[in-house]
Amino acid sequence: MLDAPFPLRERVSLAADDRFTAAYPAHFGATVTARIGGEVVSATVADAWGDSENPMAPAAIRAKFAALADHAGVPPATAEALADAALALAGTGQVSSLLALLRSCPLKGPA
Repeated sequence: MLDAPFPLRERVSLAADDRFTAAYPAHFGATVTARIGGEVVSATVADAWGDSENPMAPAAIRAKFAALADHAGVPPATAEALADAALALAGTGQVSSLLALLRSCPLKGPA
């Protein structure tokens, strides 16, 4: 999927917005505007999804991690074990099982 060229990049622009710059670091928001079939649509959020002001549900965090791990070439069972070990840190403070799992992960070079 990501190995293909990125023709969309050539049609995307990025600009700082004084409203968001002034609100940072208390808020980390953005506006996205897209032209779709001649129609212009826009959406704004004051706080990015996943920030403490706009938290992700635990299931969404796991799903995002699973998708990123899959893209990195981590087998699903290993990704699930990694997520469990990372989440266990809050209760146990033990990093040894997490480190062992990380060491067992295959490395995938840049696309």
